[in-house]
Amino acid sequence: MAIHIGEELRKRLKASGVPVTRFAKRIGCSAKTVHAIFKRPSMDTMLLKRCSEELAYDFFALYSEDLRTRGTPRGMASVSEPGARYSMKGQGDEVEIVIRSGKNKELVERVLKALEGRSTK
Repeated sequence: MAIHIGEELRKRLKASGVPVTRFAKRIGCSAKTVHAIFKRPSMDTMLLKRCSEELAYDFFALYSEDLRTRGTPRGMASVSEPGARYSMKGQGDEVEIVIRSGKNKELVERVLKALEGRSTK
């Protein structure tokens, strides 16, 4: 799936109901520039970050999802820990981390070492 980020931005802006002129002002450019961005298949990451912040939408996630659906591209490292599962749940300041690692004692030791020295309430 090829991502046309300008088109994705256009769709998201339209769905938000925010006028192009107001959005342009918030990201520091003109409405004419925003319309030009809509035609771009790619854009600068700092601009994409500002757009994400203004529209409260993670445009970077589109690329992450694309990578997941395509599999790991050549030359890109993939990290996995067979048999390990992670989950996290919490409310307020309290967080519970559950690690089900089976026989992977090394994983549990790494997590405990990372948590060493952190205070609990």
